[in-house]
Amino acid sequence: SQLLLSLSHSSAIKARQISEAIQNRHPDQELLTGITNTLKKNEEAKKLGSSRLLALHPEDRKLVMEGAQIYKSLCSTCHGMQGEGVPTKTAPHLAGKFKLLENRNEVIKILLHGLTGPVDGVTYPDMMPPMGSNSDEWIASVLNYVRFDLCMQSFPQISEGYINNFVLIKPEQVKKMREQTGARSKPWTWNELLLRK
Repeated sequence: SQLLLSLSHSSAIKARQISEAIQNRHPDQELLTGITNTLKKNEEAKKLGSSRLLALHPEDRKLVMEGAQIYKSLCSTCHGMQGEGVPTKTAPHLAGKFKLLENRNEVIKILLHGLTGPVDGVTYPDMMPPMGSNSDEWIASVLNYVRFDLCMQSFPQISEGYINNFVLIKPEQVKKMREQTGARSKPWTWNELLLRK
């Protein structure tokens, strides 16, 4: 087990090959399996840069990490790489926004149908385009990354129960909201969303 831990600190290809060989030879050893799983979690957390990821169930962690990839390739153009906004002020910043956490159904609706009008008293040049043509899992992934990583940047460690019951969004919740708002053909405004709560 110590050899496996030591090898994990090396970036050499040979070290990875030796590590995999040890794991493959002893698949039933609980200690080695535990170390392997912990090392995988650590590697995933490094990719995203968030130690809070380690507390998530594997399926939730996967959604957050997929959401990070989508966000960084698509959403960051307007909202900034870390949700801090961009100098041209094309769209609102998302980092630390508790409003996006306390309005779970509303943010699902925004991703499904888009958003127009002022946000926190500021009118932006472009509207948030609808993303409803994407799958429920895709929408849940993006929202989970935004809510879990960007909105909670300034929060201390939060309990697992709070994260599971309040922060994370399941694809089934997106599906339900999609069914409830399926006839909608225009973007929402924040005022309209908050009045419907």
